[in-house]
Amino acid sequence: MNNKDCEKIGFILSTSRTQEELMDRLFELDTRIETEYKAFEDVQGRSDEVDALVEKKLVDRLGPNYGLMKAATKELYREIYKEARELVYGEDYHPSLFTHRKRR
Repeated sequence: MNNKDCEKIGFILSTSRTQEELMDRLFELDTRIETEYKAFEDVQGRSDEVDALVEKKLVDRLGPNYGLMKAATKELYREIYKEARELVYGEDYHPSLFTHRKRR
């Protein structure tokens, strides 16, 4: 990003009155921005679905106070989280998408 781009974005941020106006003006800067935004929105939507499904499965299996129970182990949580991801992501699911590199 160059200085001119930063100047344009600064102006847009300072003069846009609504989120919709802001988004429209940013998308006008470069058509790739809207494409990337939609891709991130899709991923975030799936992530929210996974979280809701995990919560439901834990409540169904262990009851509404599952967080206080010893049965709610990390292993059980990982198992349920994996099941939820497989259901939500379907054919797009692959475990490697959800591994994180350890920080040094």
